[in-house]
This record gives sequence, structure tokens and C-alpha cells, in this order.
Amino acid sequence: MEHPARSFPPDLFHLLATLLWVLSVPWLLFPHVAPALAAVGLALLLLVRLAGRRWTGSFLPATPLDSYLFSYFFFVVIAFVVSPLPQLGLPKLLVILAGVFGYYQAQPWLRRPAGGERLVWLLAAAGPAVAFLGLFALALPSRQVIDLTFVTDRLPRWSGALINFNEMAGTMVFLFPFTLATVRHPPRPWLRLPATMATLLMAFILLITQSRGAFLSLAVAGLAWGVWGRLRLRPVLLVAAGLLVIPLVLLWWLPADVLAGWLAGLDAGSKGGQVEAISWLSRLEIWGNAGRMMADYPVVGAGLYAFDPVSRANYVYQLFSPNSRLTHAHNLALQTGATLGWGGLLALVGLWVVIMAGLWRAGRLLAEPRGRRLAAVLGASLAGYLVFNCFDTITLGQKPGLLVWLVLAGGGALAGRLERGKAPVMPGRWTDLLVAAPLLLFLLLLPTPALARNRANLALDRVRLAGVAPPAWLTARQFAGDARRAGLITFVRGDTPAALATWRQDPQAVAFLHNQGTLAAYRRDPAAALGWYNLALALEPGAAEVYYWRGATFQAAGATRLALADYERAFYLAPARGLDVSLQARIAFDWGRLLAGNGEWPAAVAILEQAVALDSNVPLYYKYLGDALMAGGDEARAAAAYQKAGLDDTPPR
Repeated sequence: MEHPARSFPPDLFHLLATLLWVLSVPWLLFPHVAPALAAVGLALLLLVRLAGRRWTGSFLPATPLDSYLFSYFFFVVIAFVVSPLPQLGLPKLLVILAGVFGYYQAQPWLRRPAGGERLVWLLAAAGPAVAFLGLFALALPSRQVIDLTFVTDRLPRWSGALINFNEMAGTMVFLFPFTLATVRHPPRPWLRLPATMATLLMAFILLITQSRGAFLSLAVAGLAWGVWGRLRLRPVLLVAAGLLVIPLVLLWWLPADVLAGWLAGLDAGSKGGQVEAISWLSRLEIWGNAGRMMADYPVVGAGLYAFDPVSRANYVYQLFSPNSRLTHAHNLALQTGATLGWGGLLALVGLWVVIMAGLWRAGRLLAEPRGRRLAAVLGASLAGYLVFNCFDTITLGQKPGLLVWLVLAGGGALAGRLERGKAPVMPGRWTDLLVAAPLLLFLLLLPTPALARNRANLALDRVRLAGVAPPAWLTARQFAGDARRAGLITFVRGDTPAALATWRQDPQAVAFLHNQGTLAAYRRDPAAALGWYNLALALEPGAAEVYYWRGATFQAAGATRLALADYERAFYLAPARGLDVSLQARIAFDWGRLLAGNGEWPAAVAILEQAVALDSNVPLYYKYLGDALMAGGDEARAAAAYQKAGLDDTPPR
């Protein structure tokens, strides 16, 4: 007798469940638009899975990736719970949940004879759709590897928030193999032409992003596609491990100045245009701070997607501008290790090793050519994605990450076909190790001092970032060996002299306090900014750069005389401090401009002349010098200054 639980047609159930997922995804991707609908969508997806157990016999369809996905999700949930700013991680958690539900909802369709091909066509259609959006909403970069401004200047632009060009570049790299596969093997002959046009559109969008990491990633994806499944798995894994280890050894072994020189040379040689020559050096700074976060938050991480606020609150940034969005660590492994802890990093590594190994073996062992082609396309896409994530980051919790979840679903379905054919994805001992290692490491760290350090650091972050009162147990003794955080908790508790005495043990204390002041200034909190600057100057009275930023804060607050005094101190202390000549010129310019705005024309002329003497390549300096000379009645010298500024010999009206 047929059980009533199975009387509901499975195909109809899968169709209804898929429709509910499609309807819920937009609200989960944009929960701020309608939080109530996002909550309803999540509840419906949970109910669908509960109903699946009743009508299809299983809560979730079994796949070879289940253990790795559950392990990764375990660390994601812990990082969300302990985060000092859970509101930052909630939207990312919802994207991950949407991806997990999508992964399992896609399995019944992908297991059908043409399911994999339909996934390729779906992702091939997503590529030109995203690229078309980029024509109107892409934030164009200032650097130019290839000067395309004659084209980009004519593109129609939307106002308001734009799509980050690196995020667009990574998405194009990820989707490119699917459109190209559709060109090579279209479902209908007449679709080859539109697929070709879509590929060209995506190539154009990728080109105008000017992302060097994306260009390299696309080349690796093409190479991977060409060799996918042609070699045995073991030597491929050894080569991949070697390519990963060699750069890490070089980073550790090379002297910092040599490495910085190499990066600066490569950076300058591969771009042009009006852009600072430190973009790759700033990546090195971000990676260094991400590594420090991994050491400071090893057990449960710093909080789900809390990299930006936590790293800025605890570490020094001298190259990366405080008014630029940091967002993530610009490296998937460092981002995961810093925010989820070491166990979370191992869980993600295990997931990627197994999916790539499964796709490689599918491309080698599956009997039908269609399955091997599908494995190669999925593998090439993920290979490009992983290389791109060495230099930038599109995580499983970002909105484009939903597409990655769909590719993972395709890989999981192919790996399942291997297992059903009695061909394991990996040897059993390696599978057991990859599954057990994250949880085992997590359990081993629990009884060690690493947990106490992680807990204390998170508690201090909540005090500083969320504004909660410090718990009674959180004292300087919790931060033995960490003078910066020990000084911070002492300062929070109101003992400024003791905090300063503690900070003197930190060689980067002045730069750190200066950073905190600059961040407060950009948050339009002048009182907090001045407080941080005063602490820095109490430690180092000759810190010219701090006087400069404190002067700018005074100026913004309308305290002109105090600003002028700080600009003067900054200017005369700068040479002894060893500040760059261009920064010395900027200090002189801001000082002279404020003097001019205050009507002190002779003094303004004298200081602005020093600015142009220090840096004669900035037209704006000459323009303000001309204004000051004109106001003082020296029209001849003013005309000469205007000419050097690129203006005519009359004052601008």
C-alpha cells in the first residue's frame, strides 16, 4: 500500500519548491528593502525543506559535499553569533542561506539527463545580463592598463550607487566559460550568434574594468579548460600546492623593502593615468593586517564580515586611505581565516579541494563526452574564480556569490555521479582528513590561551565598535603581550596616564592613534578625532603628520587660529620627520590657502611659494598662488602663476 507521505508527485513538489526559492531570493539578497518579506522568504524555504522530508523522503538530497558544507556553515554561524557588529554579517548570512538552499534545491534538476547543460545555459544567460547592467552602473576605475577613456567617456551612466569594478571583473571571469561553452555547443544552431555577441559584450565589460587580476584569472581559466581531466589527480594537486606555497615562501623570505620595490615596479609598469602608485603596496598592507587578525582571532574569528571595522579599529594603515572602503581582505583565504577563525579556513579549503578534485576526476572518468565537457566548463570557471580571489574577493556571502553556489551545485551533482559509479571523489583517508581537520582543530584550540585571547579581543571590539559597557573581567591583564589593546582598555576605563605609559611599549602607537583620529575625522566626529590626535602628540610631540591632520580638523570645525598654528608646526617639523616632499608641499598649500581665506595675503603668498617650490607639478598650487598675488596687487606675478596653472593670464571669475 502506497504511503500517504509519498502520494504528492515529487516533480510537482520540486517545481513548487524551486518557484518559492526564486521568489524568496531577491528579498534575501536585499533584506534592507523589505525586512519582513526577507523573514517570510527564509521561513518559507525552511518549511519547504521540512515538507521535503514528508513528500520526498529526505530533508536534503545527499551529495558528496554535504560534510564540507555543514562544516563551513558551522563556523559561519559561530562567527555571526560572536561578531561585535552582527548587523554587518546578517545580510551576508542571508545570502549564504539562500545559496545553501539553492544548492540543494538544484540537485533534483541537475540529476536529470540534461540538467547540467541547462545550468550552463542559465549561467550563460546571466553573463550578458550582468554585463549589460555594467554598461550603465559600473564604477569605472581611474587607472588605465589600456586607455579606453575615448569609449568609456561616452557610456551612459546611472546616478547613485554604482557596481564596484573589481566585483564586476570577478563576476565576468566566473561567467565567461559558460557563454563561451554555449558558443561552442549551442542548444540550437541559431543561438550561436547571440551567444557570440554576449561573449563579446562580456569581454568589453571585463576590459573596461581594467582589472589586472581578472585578466590573469581569465588566462588561468582558459588554460585549466584546455587541460581539464587530461592528467592524473595526484600530480595536479601537487602542482597546485606548489603554486600556492611558493608565493607564501617568497612573502616570508624576501626583505620587506625588496618585496615593496618589486611590487611598486610591477604596479607602475602595468597601469597609467592619474592614480596613486601604491595600489599593490596597499594590498600588501591589507594582507599583513589580515594575517595579524588571524593570529589575534584564531578560534572563532573576528566576526562574520567584520573585517573592515575590526581591522581599522586595531591595526595601522599608512597606505590605504581612511576614506576608502576596505570591505574585505582582498584575498579569500585571509578573509576567511580572519573572520571565521582557523577552523573556518580549513573548512573552506576542504570544500574547494573536494569540489575541484571531484570535477577533475569527472572530466577524466565519466564515460559520456557530455559529462566530461560539463566538468571542464565548471572546473575552468572555478579555477578562474579561485585565482581572482587571490587578489580580490567574491565570497559565498556576497551577492555574486549566489552564482558560485549554483556552480557548486553542478559540481556536487557531477561528483555524485562519480560516487554512484563506484569512483570516489578522493581516496577515503584524504576525505576523512578534510572532513575532520576543521572540527578537530577547533576542539584542540578551545582549552588553549588562544580562546581567552580571541574572547578578550572580541569583547574589546564590542566596547569600541558597538558602544557597550566594558565587562568587569576585561582588564589590561587580559592583553598580556599586546600593549596596544592593553592601552585601549585602560584608556576606555578612564586612566589616560596609564594608557599612555602602556602605549609607549608599542612601536606603532603614534601611527595607530593617528589612524584612529583620521577615521573619526572622516566620520565627522571632530571631538573624537581631536582626542586621538592629542594622545598621539602626547607620545610624540614632533609628529608633523599628526599636527597636520589636527590642523585640518580644527579648520573643519571653524577654529582658524588653532588650525593655522598646527599647520605651521607641521610644516617646520616635516623635514626632520622625514615626510615625503609631496606631503610637505600639501601641508604648505593647506596652510597658505587658509591664510588666504583669512585675508592674510602677504603671508599666504610666502607659504604658497614654498608649496610650488616643493612640488611644481600641481596646477592647483599655482592657481591659489595667483589668487593670493592678485589680491595683494601683484598682477604680473599673478599672471605668471595662472599660466603655470594652465589658465589664461587673467584671474578666474
